[in-house]
Amino acid sequence: MCVCVCVCVCVWINDECVQTELMMLFGTIDYFNWTSNEKMPRAAIELQFFAVLYLIVIFLLVLNFVLAIIVEAYVKLRTELVTMETEQEFFTDLQSSLTSTFLGLYYDWPNAKILGQLLTTWEAKNSVGHEELFDTKLFRCVKVCLLQWM
Repeated sequence: MCVCVCVCVCVWINDECVQTELMMLFGTIDYFNWTSNEKMPRAAIELQFFAVLYLIVIFLLVLNFVLAIIVEAYVKLRTELVTMETEQEFFTDLQSSLTSTFLGLYYDWPNAKILGQLLTTWEAKNSVGHEELFDTKLFRCVKVCLLQWM
C-alpha cells in the first residue's frame, strides 16, 4: 500500500522519481516518456495507469499470500488445541495430584526435586530406564521404579 501511495504522490510531485521507479520495475523503456510522448500521446497516461494498477495488483497478491499462510497456521493451531487431551478441569487435576502424592507416599518414591536434580546431571541421556533409576539408590526395589512410570 505504501508503494502505491508513493507512486500516486510522486506522479504529481516529481516525474523523475516515478521514471526512476519505473526503470527499476520494468527496465529501461526508450520510446516512452513518463509525462508525454510525441510519437503516441496517450501512451504516457496508459503507462501511468498500468504502473499504478500493476503495483496495486502485486501488493494485493502478496498480501493474500501472507494472509493465507497466517490463517493456515492459525487453523492448524486451533485444531490442535481442540483435540488436545492434556487440558483438564480443576477436579480432574486435583484428583491426579492427590493420587500421585498418595502413591508416592505408599511406595516410598523419592522426592521429585531430588530425582530431577540427579537426572539433570545425566546430560547425554535421551531416555532413562527402570534399571538406571534403581541404580540411583533412591528407590527401594525395581518394582517401585516400574510403578512410577505406569
